[in-house]
Amino acid sequence: MLTVEVKYCGGCNPEIDRVGLVEQLQKELDKEGVKTNFVHQDDKDPDLVLLINGCRHACLNENLPPPRHAPLVISVKGKVVEDQYLREAEMPHFITRTISRIFSNRWESS
Repeated sequence: MLTVEVKYCGGCNPEIDRVGLVEQLQKELDKEGVKTNFVHQDDKDPDLVLLINGCRHACLNENLPPPRHAPLVISVKGKVVEDQYLREAEMPHFITRTISRIFSNRWESS
């Protein structure tokens, strides 16, 4: 099972429905058969941290731990995910593909 820690920005200037994005992502991952545990508080050992920034300012990215102490991170910056501009409806599928690419070896060996 993949543990994903979700962090939301304060939502002062959102370009996207942040909560709706995570809900759609959960549905997309379920549809793909990816067993995922989403947590919304600091988890000691997440496999992935998903930063949900409502706009391109990406305030959550300012306080990331040093790379050697951080798990893998996917950052949503408004309508930009991993430097790719997307329509909001495309974002859950794009993130699912990104997660699948990163963790495919784990799922194949399970």
